[in-house]
Amino acid sequence: MLKRFYNQKYMSIAAHATLGIAAVILVVALFVRFGEIRTALGDLLAVLRPITIGLVLAYFCNPLMKLGERYVFGWVDRLRHVPRITKRVLSLLLSYLLIVAVIAGVLLLVLPELINNYESLIGNLTSFVLKGVSWADEVLNLVNADSVAGLIQKNSDRLLGLAASLLAEAVATVTGAVATLTISLVLSFFMLIHKEVWTAGLKRTVAAILPRRSYAELCDILTFANRTFGRYLVGSVFDSLLVGCEVYLLLLIFGVPYSGLVSVMVGVTNIIPYFGPFIGAIPSFFIILTQDTFKAFLFLVLILVVQQIDGNFINPRIIGKTTNINSMWVILAITVIGGWLGILGMLIAIPLFSVIYMLVRRAVHARLARRGLPISREAYASVFSVSHYRKHGEAAPAEGGDTDTSTEKEEEK
Repeated sequence: MLKRFYNQKYMSIAAHATLGIAAVILVVALFVRFGEIRTALGDLLAVLRPITIGLVLAYFCNPLMKLGERYVFGWVDRLRHVPRITKRVLSLLLSYLLIVAVIAGVLLLVLPELINNYESLIGNLTSFVLKGVSWADEVLNLVNADSVAGLIQKNSDRLLGLAASLLAEAVATVTGAVATLTISLVLSFFMLIHKEVWTAGLKRTVAAILPRRSYAELCDILTFANRTFGRYLVGSVFDSLLVGCEVYLLLLIFGVPYSGLVSVMVGVTNIIPYFGPFIGAIPSFFIILTQDTFKAFLFLVLILVVQQIDGNFINPRIIGKTTNINSMWVILAITVIGGWLGILGMLIAIPLFSVIYMLVRRAVHARLARRGLPISREAYASVFSVSHYRKHGEAAPAEGGDTDTSTEKEEEK
């Protein structure tokens, strides 16, 4: 018996030591080969990009498809000799048409304004460029350097080669984007047509691999993630639509030029929290500045008013407490995940970090409960060491008494 105990003890020590050494080797490899690993991950993400975009399209089209099946094409079920998949196909096609209609509406709002103001916009931009060139010439003359025209003439061959390479790269990018979008549309179509078959097969595979408890926990996590992502993304899109309409009406009322183009830019970038209003407002300001200086600064005042109203009244009522995370964590999540995944990372940073935050919080609460320590933050506000609780024999309260999990428990109910 004693020998068996020692064997188990040494086996546990050996297992922990092996895991520790493996973790150290992994960390060192990440630091040493970070560039190669990042390149490999980038290549893998590029290969998986059509599948990722297809999943995103399927995720956004799924609510529209379900609404179409329930309220638009429900009568198809009453028809005889009609396959049941007909309702699904019609609802899915209607969802795609609605998305295309929204995109076409935005283009119809922006393109006529660009066409009508093309000459004035190009002329104003040209005058700005000429002013910048003359200012650069003055600076170069002060330092006894060649003028801008002379520098361009000296490097004309290099500039022509750069322009040709940029043009070829742009053509390749557009061609690749069209091909990727086509593949993604086809994938999303088949994902949604056979949605129940795919999900049932995936659940069966996971249930066969994981223990029953782990499978139940994974289903709970995925349910929470789906609810968080769905509420946040749908609410953000609706909120951005309202902001774009508000900006468009205000710009029309005050006679600000390029109202359609500017409102679309502000509405689209408003989906990105915190940084989105600045990303849309700064280029819009310079576009209006080429036409009217006073209206450009008036635009900044209107944007400030709209963002204050949206941030304090509209956005909290549409999105609510879907994420329930601190503003500092929001900014960090957008910075880190946005830097890793680009624009897509900025869009999904908050719900993704909310799910990660929930997982970490559950793990911390469970470990504190096992060690007999309090869970609420207030218990640690005036205490320097957890030994205080052991000295006084204070036990951890029940997990239901934690104020931080009240929102999560309300959502689970």
